[in-house]
Amino acid sequence: MSQDETPIINDENYEMLIKWYKQEGIENIGFEDDDCYDEHMNYIGKGPVGYYELLQEVTQVAKRIQKEDYFLKKAGRRIPIIILEYEDTWYTRKATLEANVHGEACDYLEYAK
Repeated sequence: MSQDETPIINDENYEMLIKWYKQEGIENIGFEDDDCYDEHMNYIGKGPVGYYELLQEVTQVAKRIQKEDYFLKKAGRRIPIIILEYEDTWYTRKATLEANVHGEACDYLEYAK
């Protein structure tokens, strides 16, 4: 769901996503692995099973867009791609850093610290 509760993945996309997860050997989608918490029960994981793998795919697409200078060609300047979710996490910041190969998101990442 988007922040305004609008479905992002419809039935057709859902089936395609589940097929991709199976193809990648990802099981127990949506559940947390046991190693998501340290000995003090502090969350150290990468989201529910399947989320991090999907995040990596999104990061690679964004990285390709930036490497090909898509925004520079279309808008005349480089525009950052910010990868977010409802909460700011270390792994979305890492994905944003990795995706913006020319440093487009440096200001955002500095602010996020």
